[in-house]
Order: sequence, then structure tokens, then C-alpha cells
Amino acid sequence: MIKIIKKTYNFSFILALLLVVNFSFCLRENSDSNFLELKTDREIRRPNVRPHFIPHFRPENESENESENKSENESENESENKSENESENKSENEPHFISHFRPHFRPQNESQNIPKNNDPNNIYIGKTFFIKSTNFAEEAMRRRGIEIWKEPLFIYNNNADFIFFIRKALNGRSNNISIESFISPGTFMRHRDFLLYTEKSDGSEIFKDDASFKIVNGLSGVFKSVSFESSNYPGYFIRHENGRCRISRNDNTQLFFDDASWILKEQKPKN
Repeated sequence: MIKIIKKTYNFSFILALLLVVNFSFCLRENSDSNFLELKTDREIRRPNVRPHFIPHFRPENESENESENKSENESENESENKSENESENKSENEPHFISHFRPHFRPQNESQNIPKNNDPNNIYIGKTFFIKSTNFAEEAMRRRGIEIWKEPLFIYNNNADFIFFIRKALNGRSNNISIESFISPGTFMRHRDFLLYTEKSDGSEIFKDDASFKIVNGLSGVFKSVSFESSNYPGYFIRHENGRCRISRNDNTQLFFDDASWILKEQKPKN
């Protein structure tokens, strides 16, 4: 009997111990879960993250700030004006220094940098040329006596009759030229009764106008060709007709365009 009582006592003690252990374990689990819940609530309510922007607060009294800003701006403007006035006064007494960012050099004599004459005829003036026909190969203007003819080159022992100077216009117009004979200096090509001659100037305005021409692009369209338009007869051009050189009115035919187009071939006279 005593043995049975001891066994039951031991069994009940072990059972009670197990219950206590189980109860303590349950209490611990509950406390951990509550702690986690509290922690998550705190993180949600107050996250431990620093804000990436700086909040801007509106001042309670804007008028004070505005007055302060105005006073600051006025003081800055006054200081800038003073500094500018001081710099201007200094600059009057001190030498001017040119900025290295945008240098501006004022020439001592500006007229030296301005071309005296922008006329494209300057490329011809002062040079000697064969005045070659575009539609008759190796033929050019030639001085025969005082008349101007179109004749073949290189059939004469002396080709000086084919050489002409391009001079500044006798009538003084910047866009005109005059044609002087090389072999007979002082004689200029002029039209008289619509025919071309080389004659010495008599100083009259009629001669100066008759001996002045305007160089234009060749009417035929041949590359590098030119045409000579009369100064006092606009629309009349130097052309060859049956070998004789003359001025004629442009009739807008292809034959006229070809006869009135010339090539200026620079030719240095032989010594």
C-alpha cells in the first residue's frame, strides 16, 4: 500500500512540474509577441529614417522679412554703385587693359583697314591680256592700224598688236574699265559710229565715255568668259561681226551671245 502511494505521489509531482514548465513557456511566448507588436507599431508611427528634404517653414510675420530683404537689396545696390563709380574713376587715371576673353583692338588708323575700292575689276586693272574670242579658237582682238579686228593668233612675227592693258576707266566710274593698246601707249579702245578704234584721248567727256566699258559675266555662259558693255550705251556690247569689232545692241540670240563673249588670257609681253 505504501509503495502504491509513493508511486502516485511521484507521478503527480512530475505532472505538476510539467504543467509549471509549460505555463512558463506560454507566458514567455506571449510576452515576446507583445514586444514585437509594440516594436512594429513604433516603427510605423516613428520611423527611424532621416528625411531627405529640408522643410520650409513660412514665417509668422512676412512683413518683417520683406523689409529686411529690401534693406539688404538697397545696401547691396548702393555698395555696387559705389564700387562701379570708384572703378570708373580709377579707370580714368589708370591705363585700360584688354580682356583676354574678348579682345578688341582698335587700329591706330582705321582707314588703313578699309579697302579703297571694292570693285571686282581690280583683278584685271594694270595687267596685260589677250582678248580671245570664245567661238573662234585661237583668235583674238588685234590692233590693225587704229582699227580693232578679230584675227588668228601666232600667225604674225610680232604679237604685240594682240596685247592690251586693262586700265581704270577714263570716265572715273569705279565699276568701269578702259582698254589701252600695249604697242601704242596712250591710245585707248573706243567706239565711234559703233565701230572700235584705238585713239588718243582728247580730254573730252564724249571720248572718256566712249572709251569706258563695264565688265560683266560672259553672255554665252562659257566658263571664265566676260562681256564688255558700253558705259554710255547700256545694253550695247563689244562683239565681232565679219571679223570687225564693234558695239551692237543685245538681240538675245545665241549668235550674239557667242560673238560678244571673250576670254581674258593674261599675257606678259616679251622683252
